[in-house]
Amino acid sequence: MTNITVNEKARCIGLTKKDYAKACKFGTQEYIDLQEVRKAYPTFKVVGVTRKAPKTDKPIFKGLTYEYMEKYIKSHDNAEENMAELTPSMAGSKSCKTTMLALSIAIGMPRSMARF
Repeated sequence: MTNITVNEKARCIGLTKKDYAKACKFGTQEYIDLQEVRKAYPTFKVVGVTRKAPKTDKPIFKGLTYEYMEKYIKSHDNAEENMAELTPSMAGSKSCKTTMLALSIAIGMPRSMARF
């Protein structure tokens, strides 16, 4: 079965790249299905449809550095306690994303700010 979508508002017939490639070959089931749809909608254009990438719940930590974390921690209450928690992690690894994630969650940093 061919995955064909008809968008009447945009006046187009949508096919995935895979189905479009098969529909270009005369005699295939996809070709027959496309011809049936084109008979029903003769003025519509045939267009390729791309699938949107699914959104992930995984946080993005691009740009989050230890320097930024230090400045953020110092600007909030309990700075001494939180800095004591951060300092041993800094000695262990300067680029460990897992450590940064755990620390940013532990100090209550909003995920929107936690980017490295």
